[in-house]
Amino acid sequence: MKTLFAISNPVLIDNIFDREALNRLGRIADVDWAPTDGSFTQEYFTRHISAYDACITSWDSPRLTGQAGINARRLRFLGHAAGTLASYVEPAFFEREVIVVNSGEPLAISTAECTLALMMSAAWNLRNYERRIHEGVWSKSRQETVMGLYGQSIGIIGLGHVARHVIKYLKPFEPRILLHCPYASAEEAQQLGVTLLPLDDLLQQSQIISLHDTLTTHTRGSIGKRELGLMRDGALLVNTARSEILDSAALQAELESGRLNAALDVFDKEPLSPDNPLLNLPNVICSPHIAGISAYWRKKIGGNIVDALEAYVAGRPITKFVTAERFRIMSAH
Repeated sequence: MKTLFAISNPVLIDNIFDREALNRLGRIADVDWAPTDGSFTQEYFTRHISAYDACITSWDSPRLTGQAGINARRLRFLGHAAGTLASYVEPAFFEREVIVVNSGEPLAISTAECTLALMMSAAWNLRNYERRIHEGVWSKSRQETVMGLYGQSIGIIGLGHVARHVIKYLKPFEPRILLHCPYASAEEAQQLGVTLLPLDDLLQQSQIISLHDTLTTHTRGSIGKRELGLMRDGALLVNTARSEILDSAALQAELESGRLNAALDVFDKEPLSPDNPLLNLPNVICSPHIAGISAYWRKKIGGNIVDALEAYVAGRPITKFVTAERFRIMSAH
């Protein structure tokens, strides 16, 4: 199968593919590797994609949109070694006989682990305790308490792969887990052991809220001044999803007032400026968009795509692929 490896950043390739996966790819397909000298542009991609049966892409790869998508009529397999495909293909792409797979699951597991780490760090106020030690201040453990996770009411907004893993990881803490997701059924919520609620009710009843929505026209800015105002005093907001789901100005006002706490991995403008006021607030933990970088799961990103292509070439069924419906949910901008 003539395959275009459409990833030209050598650092990224080394980060998400191990040597065994790359060697295996070379054995199962007739691979043309994208040049890494800067010449692999969208124009180059558009001009050459018509010659390939399969294509492997990742972050910063050229898009299969517009003329490139039209030219890719021969394509029967697209493996995206990243998460969302929202900006890489168009809805019409799914009307063809083409198998589309991505590596959302490894990224989801890594992101869920980071979500739990941020949630626990903030719930235990670790940032401020660590800072106080450097200032020579010890804890007053007989007088102080922290929120903690055990037995808390924890609200999950959105039910994608990340949220499902977060729910699983939280279970040993025996929380009351609340869920808001327009795509989730009562039966699914029951199977997950969570309580399905309207958004306003979840915001009012949760001590900790974790955002996991996909960014769409419906979710952009969906947590604004009104919604933040519904949250309990002292509640913790965790965001490892997309910053644009939040009204950043409204969130900053609430955080500066000290009424809410936050643990944030995503921001409107990245990287954060060193003088960003969020970095100096004692009730905020900021991490530099690292949720998907677990070393173990990063190497699985590329390997999953090679596994899928190997199955396709061998005529074996591919159980996890991106359907038109899944694409509609992840790309409804």
